[in-house]
Amino acid sequence: MTGDMAHQPHYEDDKIQPIEIMRANFSKEELVGFYKGNVIKYVSRAQRKNGVEDLEKAAVYLGWWIELEKGSCQHDRLIDVTSHEGSERELLCASCGAVLRKTLNGVIE
Repeated sequence: MTGDMAHQPHYEDDKIQPIEIMRANFSKEELVGFYKGNVIKYVSRAQRKNGVEDLEKAAVYLGWWIELEKGSCQHDRLIDVTSHEGSERELLCASCGAVLRKTLNGVIE
């Protein structure tokens, strides 16, 4: 597998990557379903299509699912998704999909 699964070159013209849109708008159950479906898809077709590359893709989706379940993300890839004026910012973690709030004094909750 080449590149970062969350930032594929065929989406490079998009301001926000599709996975980031899903993480910002899907419920936890919807995200789990998406991740689970992709794990099943890539594992199921690996021997017939792309071999190790498909297994690596499955591992990425499984890793994202595990991070979501554990709540263990370090929130190191934040995107400002604030839709209103004011001092409080809404930040989307591009790694796990959590929406965090940053207050005027810089504290992230």
